[in-house]
Amino acid sequence: TYPFGWEPDADGFRGHIFATPDNSTVIISVKGTSIMWPIGGGGPTQTKDKLNDNLLFSCCCARVSSTWSTVCDCYDGQKRCDQGCLEESLIEESLFYSVGINLYNNVTYMYPKANIWLIGHSLGGALASLVGVTFGVPVVAFEAPAERLAA
Repeated sequence: TYPFGWEPDADGFRGHIFATPDNSTVIISVKGTSIMWPIGGGGPTQTKDKLNDNLLFSCCCARVSSTWSTVCDCYDGQKRCDQGCLEESLIEESLFYSVGINLYNNVTYMYPKANIWLIGHSLGGALASLVGVTFGVPVVAFEAPAERLAA
């Protein structure tokens, strides 16, 4: 069997690349969120999946109350989030959007004449949408959370 994803021993961004026999069409398939389960866990990506979910899709980096630990320090009081801080928080190289941009650039280098599509479910669908909007390529997303905040 083949290992799953680009860094099968790592705990981050995962998926598969599919290509037609003549390499005219390439599909980048991005894995969605692995949910944390109390017993048995949700796989090695669950912690980074949750971090990326909270940064990309929650209100001000998952700020629920003063007792809740957030994933960024962008709350500026009075139920507002510092937009500049939030934008900076979303472009770290280790976050999935940046990894997706890097992956897309590598795939276009490897398949320069291919028609490239992105596909994903949940977190993977939202990441596919964001990368697709960035490069103007077709996307199919299933049950993706709203990514307007990150866009």
